Amino acid sequence: MKPVTALWLMLFLFQVSCLAASSPLRAGIALAEITPPVGTELAGLGARRAETIHDSLFARILILKTAETSLALVASDLHRLQSPALVDRIRLELGIGHTILISSHSSAAPSLDPDTRNSAWGRDAEKRIFETIKHANENLFSAKILFGQGALIGAHNVRVFEENGSVRERWANPLEEGTAPIDPAVRVIRIDQEGAGPKAVLIHYSCQPSILGPENREVSADFPGTMARHVEDELGRNTVCFFLGGASANIYPFRSALSGPEAFAEVEKMGRRLGREAVRVARSLSSRDWGNQLSVEKTVLMFRNRWDPARQVEVGMSTVLVNRGLALVAVPGNMFLEFQLLLNAKSPVPALLLESAYSDGNSWAGIVPSIMQAVEGGFGASYATDIEVGAGEAIIDHAAIQLYRFLGKLDELPRGVLVNEIPDLVSP
Repeated sequence: MKPVTALWLMLFLFQVSCLAASSPLRAGIALAEITPPVGTELAGLGARRAETIHDSLFARILILKTAETSLALVASDLHRLQSPALVDRIRLELGIGHTILISSHSSAAPSLDPDTRNSAWGRDAEKRIFETIKHANENLFSAKILFGQGALIGAHNVRVFEENGSVRERWANPLEEGTAPIDPAVRVIRIDQEGAGPKAVLIHYSCQPSILGPENREVSADFPGTMARHVEDELGRNTVCFFLGGASANIYPFRSALSGPEAFAEVEKMGRRLGREAVRVARSLSSRDWGNQLSVEKTVLMFRNRWDPARQVEVGMSTVLVNRGLALVAVPGNMFLEFQLLLNAKSPVPALLLESAYSDGNSWAGIVPSIMQAVEGGFGASYATDIEVGAGEAIIDHAAIQLYRFLGKLDELPRGVLVNEIPDLVSP
């Protein structure tokens, strides 16, 4: 090899090694508008069609990539986002190994799922999401991830226990009376571009986006939309704000099921309250000594239908560990709040339970109650639920076990004394 050629090769390899050492974690961020047209059926609260567009709906895309692993996270303003075909296309055409499709579960938005994806709007929305993921994947940057937590008591637990031991639901709590349990945590993930500041803020909060009720006929992202606009206005339009819905099947806004000007005034109020706390936390975050790593495990757990054991329910879940210090657990269904609290107790690192988050499988888990809630009864516990009792606990256990495996704290092979010698009792 000529000396000049060898010198150029050494310089090239040195530059590559420096790049890999300085920024092993890369990120891509983009935004796709997916607002449906007037006349689209809104999901979640009975058959009704949109008559006007109050505010636009978006899908916010985050790509995380290391040399070994890649993840596309799509956080949408839809009631449900479930598309096996889109997940497969992202993997096959873009080479992204894992995808999580998250919906905010807004009742003022349509669903994009196997039943609606072949509509004109469904095809267009899916195409826009794919093209936006492609754009984000082509514009990766060296990323730094920061995490912190604030608090906001902005919602209530709808389950009320009567003196006779029964449970009733209180969907609205306009006096903001105290209820339990709730999770006031406002968990904030900030993604910075090295040398250029914040590029994305992900807000995790446990509350159903259901201020807008069954009488509403206007398309809206509900309070997560207002929250995102407030955060982006405060932190700069170059920052994209994501809403990640936490376990909240039994957690609703203090004022819900509204329509008209009163409803949108409440949407604005709650969105700004949550947005202000998120901005406060995001601005307070500082760098910590995290290793830049990404681990993702996807699995399909099989459960029985609670009412018809001959039928099965597939739960395709994903467990993600970022920088060995932050976890995401994605479940395609609506989990009761107690499962976030259970995950807090079992996870070795701070963990965010993401509900309405599709990554694999053909089924949707629906509402998932805990064993005790199934015993107590009520909405989503003794009716309006299909999955077998104990499924939620099994999901959380699987996630906790996988996180310990990611951290190398569970062995793949037995350890200790594997063979015990048997004394020779025959020989003299």
